[in-house]
Amino acid sequence: MPGIPPEAILEALIPGYGFFARLIFNLGNDISSSFFILMASLAFGAYAVPAFRSRLQTFILAFAASIEIRYNDELYNSSLRWISRRNSLNRTLHLVAGAGKFQPWDDEHIDIRENSPRKTICASKATREISGPNERPYHLHHFTYKGCWIALRRQPYENIRVPWAADIEKLQFYAAPWRTQTLKSLLSDVQESSVEHDNRRIVIRRAVRLGSKFEWTDETFRKPRPLSTIIMDHRQKKEIIEDLQNYLNPRTRQFYQSRGFPYRRGYLLYGPPGTGKSSLCFALAGLARLPIYLVSPSATGLDECSLGSLFRSLPEQCIVLFEDIDQAGIRKRNSGIPLSHEHEETVEDEERSVQEKGTNGITLSAILNVLGGVAAQEGRILVMTTNHFEDLDYALVRPGRVDMKVFLGHADQSAVQEQFLTVYLKPVDELVIGNRDSAGSICPLSAPASPKWALDDIVNLKPSPFGSTCSGGDSELSFAV
Repeated sequence: MPGIPPEAILEALIPGYGFFARLIFNLGNDISSSFFILMASLAFGAYAVPAFRSRLQTFILAFAASIEIRYNDELYNSSLRWISRRNSLNRTLHLVAGAGKFQPWDDEHIDIRENSPRKTICASKATREISGPNERPYHLHHFTYKGCWIALRRQPYENIRVPWAADIEKLQFYAAPWRTQTLKSLLSDVQESSVEHDNRRIVIRRAVRLGSKFEWTDETFRKPRPLSTIIMDHRQKKEIIEDLQNYLNPRTRQFYQSRGFPYRRGYLLYGPPGTGKSSLCFALAGLARLPIYLVSPSATGLDECSLGSLFRSLPEQCIVLFEDIDQAGIRKRNSGIPLSHEHEETVEDEERSVQEKGTNGITLSAILNVLGGVAAQEGRILVMTTNHFEDLDYALVRPGRVDMKVFLGHADQSAVQEQFLTVYLKPVDELVIGNRDSAGSICPLSAPASPKWALDDIVNLKPSPFGSTCSGGDSELSFAV
């Protein structure tokens, strides 16, 4: 602009420019040279110093004692839960915020509010807490444990092609070389907290593809489901529960091993869709306090090698659930052999039989190998579900692989009555919600879920409570038929 000196323009754009310019001029320095040195120093501090610090940390950690916990390990979520409870690891300036995303380590913080559903949903979104595991993880964290300086590195995996697994990482704890016992003590604390948490939850893990191979990953943690909420034939329910309890008895294991019998148990749950097959499996897991490992035989890319690797990594005692085994794409063999001769097949004959491949590369031979082959794992409980029992090959469901078959059909009048009671009565730690007397009436084993409700009216389905409104807290629940 005409008439305005350049110094005035720079002073307007950069407050304090005139003062520093006069100061540098009085010191006899060239302002352009000083500006270049300043910019070079800032660039060096922004890029060279962090790189040097990273190299120095890598050099120091190379001589430190360390423990690595990988994403697919059972201790991974336990470690994140343990980390989230340490205040020293929650002090960070960089957080990743988000709403509506469930993490396996924060389920215990979910509280039950007695407000209306709309208020509960809004409050849960508005008051969601940003905890330690949601921090930006890709750098070192430092904390002290039992007087020892510990470094924690959360390092992301590379070359993960699964979109939902883009944020998975591995945890590395570092300590001085002479403090190895401290790291072991830290790991013991993590395991103890895991046992305490898992005793109140059922761990559900699923076989998913991570990169080029399948791994077990934690899918969710759920509270055990009372057996009284499983509506099925009482005799069948009692038989399968007694069979499971007998199998888990330590004397049963000794009996099997002393006689050379494989210590395995298999159950086949079959029937129309939506009749409670998966729910029964989950309730049995809650009764036995065992984790559930889900396998989908129709998963893309699952082959014989991957299936064998998954089964070899199973814990000693667990429940393996094959959902919809009839959807694996393995066709029932039709060899023309009479049924009486087919039943006399040995395991070796079955494995040498014609392999009918499914669309995912899984063969009947591969499934038979992991379930009952020579190298099959012992101690696990196999549960298979299917909607079409008639489509399964006999070798898959013969005794030794499947020890009990349970049919779950559509509900009859008795089952509908029990299902009704499970809604309006408190859950009870029994096999059934109520017993039937000689007249066929149900005698409940628990009280109504609300003190406003009369037990006789609920059991006898009298019209008095229906159409009326019962208030509980700030919410209202109306009945209608």
